[in-house]
Amino acid sequence: MRVSCIYLYGCSGINADDLASYLSRTFGISCTKLYLDYNQYEMGACAIGNIYRPHQLHSNMNPIIRDGHHLYDGYCMLDILGAGVRHRNGALHIIFTDLLVCTYDNSDNRYHARSVILANPSMISIPGIIEAPAKSREYYVDLMTGHDLTQYDGQFLTYDDKTRLDQVIRGYCMQCIFYYTSGEAFCMDKDCILYNAHWQRDLLHSQIESGRLCNHHQTILQKIRNGTA
Repeated sequence: MRVSCIYLYGCSGINADDLASYLSRTFGISCTKLYLDYNQYEMGACAIGNIYRPHQLHSNMNPIIRDGHHLYDGYCMLDILGAGVRHRNGALHIIFTDLLVCTYDNSDNRYHARSVILANPSMISIPGIIEAPAKSREYYVDLMTGHDLTQYDGQFLTYDDKTRLDQVIRGYCMQCIFYYTSGEAFCMDKDCILYNAHWQRDLLHSQIESGRLCNHHQTILQKIRNGTA
């Protein structure tokens, strides 16, 4: 589907002006920041109380906390947030959230943290970018055994790593846009910024060290810019 404009919501904590400018330059379309109003009480009802049961089947009286964050059902959130956007033909809405977003996977019957949920509106979770891609196995062993973790400094994204986080956010926005326009959100090439990274090391490689599109998706980008995608 052809995209004519992009709207960004919930941009506190990120460099929204630079992001909007980057997306506009890259895709040759307008990109605007907007405020999104929603019901906080309804959003609280999206909290997950049992990671092994789908949201509609469990009570959230005692919501789960992971790494200091409550877990939220992403599709429940999108139902609420999507009601607040003005849908029109060709408009892609990307919502940023400071909540840790999860989706239920029927293949193993449990929730998993997500960095991004692709739809319209799409949703990008800042805590999800930090928490969803796994760190190295050695890190988790050292964490459980109380070893010094400073040896891993710089190997993984952190909340105060603004420069790299801003660059990674660009990549996730591009996944949202490619999904909307071509149906292709992810790439199998680890050197492409559309690579669906499940490990922090792969995320940093595709988004920072490589930081480019593969030839296939570069061709699609040119079609988007030309209005032929």
